[in-house]
Amino acid sequence: MAVVTESPAGAPVRLLVVEDDEGIGAPLVAGLAREGFEVRHVTTGGAALSADLPDAVLLDLRLPDMDGFDVCRALRARSATLPILILYLVAQRYFLAGMTAGSGKSWRGRAGAPLE
Repeated sequence: MAVVTESPAGAPVRLLVVEDDEGIGAPLVAGLAREGFEVRHVTTGGAALSADLPDAVLLDLRLPDMDGFDVCRALRARSATLPILILYLVAQRYFLAGMTAGSGKSWRGRAGAPLE
């Protein structure tokens, strides 16, 4: 399956990566940028909520200033169609809470599993 890195208008897809751990965030951002995405990286929930709405969000659950589920709910309130992918490694027990917070069909897989 081909990765779509351009919007229908031909502009790069704008991703917002919300991850406070530089060991995870930096390589993730570098890889996404290398694939052609326009990536903005923030490390707090507050910064995510003050950012312009992107085309999609990659969201960590554990942030230093607020709960990732609260960020998800606030983003979902701003846009019912914004794709929100929740990043997690050992947070499988949070699956239902993520769905309730608004991640919807964007929540898939397990650590290391490819996204569909």
